[in-house]
Amino acid sequence: MNDWKLLIYQHFHKFLEQFLYNGSYEELCMGLEIGDLVMAEKAACTLKGIAGNLGMSDLSNILEKMILALWKNKTDEALQCHQALKQSYEKVSALLQTL
Repeated sequence: MNDWKLLIYQHFHKFLEQFLYNGSYEELCMGLEIGDLVMAEKAACTLKGIAGNLGMSDLSNILEKMILALWKNKTDEALQCHQALKQSYEKVSALLQTL
């Protein structure tokens, strides 16, 4: 493998690991569970940024809707987004863990 290809692979792999193991998803879930919308919004923004950088547009779009709902204090909408997010996140996580 060429040096530059190896470098790209290493950086991409680093982002994939960050997506899986940085704790933002768990923090988002906890924030929603305990009603801490600030915690949930911060975690959602972090996760959206990582998902966007990795080209995970479905996750990024769900998170964008969730963030907008959280900004407007629309907890019910945020919880609906969370259900969609959970399904997508679990699929992506399972796939990434096989790499």
